[in-house]
Amino acid sequence: IYLVRVEFQRRDLAAVERDLTPFILRHPDNAETSYLMASLLHQKPQTTATSQAEVSYAQHAQEGAPGNADANLLLGQAFLDAHQPAQALPAFQRARTLMPHSQAAIQGLLSCYTRLQQPALAEHASADLDAETTRRDQMARLTDRLNTAPSDIAATLELARLREENGET
Repeated sequence: IYLVRVEFQRRDLAAVERDLTPFILRHPDNAETSYLMASLLHQKPQTTATSQAEVSYAQHAQEGAPGNADANLLLGQAFLDAHQPAQALPAFQRARTLMPHSQAAIQGLLSCYTRLQQPALAEHASADLDAETTRRDQMARLTDRLNTAPSDIAATLELARLREENGET
């Protein structure tokens, strides 16, 4: 699995598929390998068969790690790739609950609400995404400030507060 993760980082998708496929055939109940396979399929050209396989692997990954925000995000995206926004919505809602400041979760909710023709909820999600983008920009500015003025106590404390809100340590 370590090798597959390295191959993902190098964006060597052919190697990921070559090394992951035999492993997943030997260990079909492994949630981590299901997550990796769904991630691989997400990056391939989308066909009906690819989308269905992506959903299946993503469901297995999420069932094996229901409290994992990334597994929920992947499941939501898999359902969106399969043109099933109603099924994607609960996964993105769980991801947002697990990671309230996740731009990916908010963007997923926005996509679902838009595709489901729920304009009021889409507008709310869009406002949340704007607020989160502003917050991320603030964190980037504080980080830049601390790179030039590492003794800036106010910037240090504000960045620490924002990171704590994110669940970072």
